[in-house]
Amino acid sequence: MMLILLILSYPTILAQSFSTIKGTAKIFTDGEMEIPLAQLLQNGKYTNYAAQTDLDGNFSIPNVPVGRYCLMLSTVTTPKHFYDLEVTPGETLFSVTVPGACVSYSRKICPFGHKDKLIPILYGELTDQELRKISKDKARSGWTGRCERWHCKKHDIDF
Repeated sequence: MMLILLILSYPTILAQSFSTIKGTAKIFTDGEMEIPLAQLLQNGKYTNYAAQTDLDGNFSIPNVPVGRYCLMLSTVTTPKHFYDLEVTPGETLFSVTVPGACVSYSRKICPFGHKDKLIPILYGELTDQELRKISKDKARSGWTGRCERWHCKKHDIDF
């Protein structure tokens, strides 16, 4: 009897261990919206779960096992953006709008309105002094653009 109950409940258990991630990702460059690729990383490694956004920034990634992931948004012309994502059974929703470089965040103020816990994002060929700042968590590398960029340690976002 227990075996029959287990067999009958297996599809329900299996269905609850997957999710569809539905979201909107809008990345702007010079006032124009880019078409990002949304891809999941797990434990720092790429997965096969990815989707290209449509012209409105919408995307859907079906049949994703529940768990913790890092959602990476990337375009050809902008730096990669990373977001922690907890995938839960059923449907997981995600939405983000990334303002264009050099448009609204050229000042040293977090988008959430504070000035503390900010470190510069360094780009280009780094000096020894800049590398020391990075090793002491007083700067971050990775931006390849021309504009001044910052990282908020409190909210773990780049702007």
